Amino acid sequence: MSSALAIDNLDIWRTQLGLMPVPLFGQQNERRHVLLNGGKGNFCLDLTGDAHDHGAERDRAWSADVGHYVKVDRDTVRVWRWDQSSAETYTRGLVADNIVKFQTYLEERQPSKTSSVVSHFMSIYRQVRTMLGEQVTGPEALQAFLYLLASADEGQNGAVTRIDWSKLPRAQELAGSLSDLQRDGLREDMIRVRPGDQLKPIIPLVLRHASGRLFQEAHYLVELDPQLSFFGASEAKKVGRDSASGAFFTPSPLVRTVVEEALKAQPPINADITVLDPACGSAEFLREALRQLQMRGHTHRVKLVGWDISPAALAMARFVLDWERSQSNLDVEVVLEQQDALRLDSWNIGARLILMNPPFISWQGMGDAQKQRLTDRLGALASKRPDYASAFFYNAVNALPNGGVIGAVLPASLLDGESYVELRNTIAAEVKPHLIARLGSHTVFADAVVDAGLYVGVRGQLDRPPLAVWSNHKADSSARALRRLRSITPQTVKGYVADNGDFSVYAAEHLGQDGRSWAPRSYTAYRLLQEIHGLPLAKTLFDVSQGTITGLNSVYLVSREYAENLPKGERKYFRPAVVNNSIVDGVLNDTTYVFYPHGKGLEIDSEEMLLKKLKVFAADRLLPNKVALRKRSRIKPDQWWVLSLPRQRLDAVGPKILSTYFGGSGSFAWDPDGRYIPIQGYGWAPKTAEIAGCEEAYVALLNHPLTDILLSGVSNNLSGGQWNLSERYVNQLPLPKLLPDAPITETLIGMGSALNSGESPDRDLWTRAVYQAYGLKLQA
Repeated sequence: MSSALAIDNLDIWRTQLGLMPVPLFGQQNERRHVLLNGGKGNFCLDLTGDAHDHGAERDRAWSADVGHYVKVDRDTVRVWRWDQSSAETYTRGLVADNIVKFQTYLEERQPSKTSSVVSHFMSIYRQVRTMLGEQVTGPEALQAFLYLLASADEGQNGAVTRIDWSKLPRAQELAGSLSDLQRDGLREDMIRVRPGDQLKPIIPLVLRHASGRLFQEAHYLVELDPQLSFFGASEAKKVGRDSASGAFFTPSPLVRTVVEEALKAQPPINADITVLDPACGSAEFLREALRQLQMRGHTHRVKLVGWDISPAALAMARFVLDWERSQSNLDVEVVLEQQDALRLDSWNIGARLILMNPPFISWQGMGDAQKQRLTDRLGALASKRPDYASAFFYNAVNALPNGGVIGAVLPASLLDGESYVELRNTIAAEVKPHLIARLGSHTVFADAVVDAGLYVGVRGQLDRPPLAVWSNHKADSSARALRRLRSITPQTVKGYVADNGDFSVYAAEHLGQDGRSWAPRSYTAYRLLQEIHGLPLAKTLFDVSQGTITGLNSVYLVSREYAENLPKGERKYFRPAVVNNSIVDGVLNDTTYVFYPHGKGLEIDSEEMLLKKLKVFAADRLLPNKVALRKRSRIKPDQWWVLSLPRQRLDAVGPKILSTYFGGSGSFAWDPDGRYIPIQGYGWAPKTAEIAGCEEAYVALLNHPLTDILLSGVSNNLSGGQWNLSERYVNQLPLPKLLPDAPITETLIGMGSALNSGESPDRDLWTRAVYQAYGLKLQA
């Protein structure tokens, strides 16, 4: 067995795998922990050395909402998966020598969530909601459920004795309104061995480890419509999840990371501390802060302050924090208020730690009152169309005392959006970043597609550069990047680099210091952009313009076959269109056409002329959709057949470079005669006569794989891994200024012409030419 990996030592698991250990039962000097990995792969680790089975291993893992229970014995390691009746046994040496593979094995063999402890208790909550009937509101029914859950915790010092029920005034009353038979049945469901899988809930573990996910699920259902079963059993109809408020529950891995990094950002606080979450939800940030303060040896008083507009969320928060306070040996005060934080004149309550996941609401999604509150808070900083979360961020920064720390989950647009340049500049003058993260996966939040970032900063000065964290679109990349942070201390930040292609963590000296983009990029792109710093940006060489907007693609876009089969007189109104599959490996295809009644000799002035000149197309596509076409913006009602934004100025350019909306290298093509109309794409026209005639050379540059690295430095990727090729991003792309008569330009023009014809240039020669144009040295 490897002496370097004594796997009966908890620190080995922490340092080798980047896992966060939390005591299983919350006891000091405990030898059983839950090791938290991220969204999946969490497990219980038992280092007691007790070689006997106690029959509770599966129950513990299930109740703690993790997949496995791992027990390290003298010579063996045994693994229980809660949905399997027997343990797997491995030699201790095998696990010690392959600890990373062992963790991967656990991560890939997760039980189904359909039978999880959260699903079990959610089915009980739905029963409670239905039993109480329609006259009881969702938040009130939730109080009753919480009381029944606490009552099921057996023992003299069970959870029911630890909660201040005066803050949940209807809990006991509504639970008591159920019949004895109903209460007994619900209690049995909460504590008995389940038929089939033989799992038994352990309430203290459910409350300690599963309550976050449980209460998040409960909040989604809190407004459900009760519905009685035809068979007499109480059931309830699950309703959809409403994201209109912009309030998405924060995944536990993000909560843990934000709190860990916020506490790392400054030396240990040897004084009383106030922690504020201005949009607290079910108090995940506040609870995690209390836990981690205690784990770090904090001995002073802790005041937890939470505000939220949701009474259901606050009911859960009160329950969670009362129970957590009862488990702590610290002096803890809890202050929870139903407040709209942006209605408060000031957040200056002396909070040394402000933690939050504010509501993500776009400008388009706000009501008039929300827009007014936002502009009132931001004042002159409310540029263009900011997100609602930006006002929370600004207020939090203003409320921080000197030395205070903010840790926040933010919309990624705040990190690089043009609407926030002045806001970033203002915040950077007051707060120095400890960490900024750009999470590439859009599935970080369950049941919501959210583009998220993290920010942790300190009001005052820091003696080290900020950490930049970047991950790509792959589902597990964000979790792997965040785990890597656990091995980094403030003392080891300078010069730190970890880069494996899917994620990067590195010290970035100038990140977050002014109004320029705060969005971290891959380390490879970061270094490459530094190396070619000084080259012109695309916006100085090209006018990049968005293509035509039809207003209703399903009507105006047709296949090539459709267009060719129209009467000859109608075909002239159709042009080949660029949609996202129209450019592959630098080659244009004309499989899609667009109706384009614009340009010399093509304008249609009246409906009478339309029906005369386009008899077939009008009857087939336009007239059946007349009502929908008239509802489009930017058109005159008496010319309802025209395109919403035809972009005739771009069309008049003639020959041009075209790109798709989303893509990368291979998504650029040369349109030598200007036939194509970009619909889901962009047109690139030279700004100066100096580079006119070099377009095919630029096509060769843009389609080379080096462009993907450059795009990762200036653009954002989508869930499928493609880059956003809109002008907002590609305008920042560094490009060499090619001169028409230069030999390198002639070489690249030949390669661009080959690409346009569907031929692939010699890869080595192509790469040498591209690197020469950029002034880069090829690595041997």
